[in-house]
Amino acid sequence: MVKRRPAAQTALGPMVIAAVERFLPKGNRVIDDELAMRFLPPGMRLTVRACRWPFLRNLMIAASDKRAPGIWASLLCRKRYADDQVTQALAAGIEQVVVLGAGLDTRAYRLVVPAGGRAYELDLPENVADKRARLREVFGGPPQGVTLIPVDFEHDDLTQVPTGTRASSPIPTSSTSAATPTRTSPSAAASTSAWAPPWPGWRDGSRWTSCSTGSTPWAPIRTTPWSSCPHRP
Repeated sequence: MVKRRPAAQTALGPMVIAAVERFLPKGNRVIDDELAMRFLPPGMRLTVRACRWPFLRNLMIAASDKRAPGIWASLLCRKRYADDQVTQALAAGIEQVVVLGAGLDTRAYRLVVPAGGRAYELDLPENVADKRARLREVFGGPPQGVTLIPVDFEHDDLTQVPTGTRASSPIPTSSTSAATPTRTSPSAAASTSAWAPPWPGWRDGSRWTSCSTGSTPWAPIRTTPWSSCPHRP
């Protein structure tokens, strides 16, 4: 078996957290991702379903935060922030959304396509292959309006995306990056940020959203205690 690159091993964790969140009362959820469970591999769904019991759910959260303090709340807040930004962009007339480091993210299918928009999801080839397999199981294939693009952020020139997969130039575009700056080298993250504005489809009215924090695009996301999550009721 070919060993997956470390950056390609980060797609499942955020979706597990999003799926577990669905077991909280609706009014207490930071995010409400109805597709998260369906995008997980069958074996992992069994683990997540066990979290319907608060005791086991709290054990999972505690184990996660022991390995990386604050990561559970940080990922939930990051997902909520990106959801809010994409929702606002679509309401403001943005018609295309580019998701960098998409992993198993469901934003294109929950928010963009239902609103009549188009989505372009970029990630490592192995992650794109996994995503296609999940989409075949859930939808029978990528829904119309979604294009998956394999790309290596460390080595590929993002201005040379394959013909036929570029966003249409007359259409205002929003780009969101929820993971790329934190799982690539500083130079790759910087080149990705520098690439965003002139990408085909960019013009006045387009938007760039990065969910990292700090003065540089590759600054690590600051972890916070669970109780400090700004979206937690």
